[in-house]
Amino acid sequence: MMIQMENTIHGLSTRLAEKDKEVLALQNTTHILTETNAQKDRLVLQLSSNLTVLQFEGRRIAFHARMSTDKTHLASFATVKFETVVTNEGQAYSPVTGVFTCPQDGTYSFSWTLITLAGNWCNTEFVVDGNIIAYTHDEANSSTDHKTSSQSAVVLLKKGNKTWIRAYRSQAGRCYPTWSSYSGFKV
Repeated sequence: MMIQMENTIHGLSTRLAEKDKEVLALQNTTHILTETNAQKDRLVLQLSSNLTVLQFEGRRIAFHARMSTDKTHLASFATVKFETVVTNEGQAYSPVTGVFTCPQDGTYSFSWTLITLAGNWCNTEFVVDGNIIAYTHDEANSSTDHKTSSQSAVVLLKKGNKTWIRAYRSQAGRCYPTWSSYSGFKV
């Protein structure tokens, strides 16, 4: 009977050792699955972040606005506002302030055209954060001819930089609406 109990105990010990091995294998599998899930979660988060960046970077930035009111005797350095917005993808141009605020780093192209009526003049400059980049000079000396001037600039901007057209330092005489416009877009 004693031998039989010893055999039973030995058999139970062997089965217990096998079950311990199975538990250890399951614990290892659980650990591997937990680590795999954590890696999957990190990858999903990274992909989600990358997708957000790509969606933002892929967003088009472009605007075109026309002057809608006659600008007569603008003070030196006054912002020339182009109030009628035709296009404003990215909502970076404000017709209220006349300022384009760069929403993302990159290379941008800007252009503007101004018309002045016979017997008037309109001198302007394109600025980035107050730094002069380009000028226009528009002078209609004749009593019968209107004059236009156009200029363009390609600049490297950082997010938050501001650009605008302003009266040249000695004032702008008269900038006439409708045919005068300001445009910009990310290259």
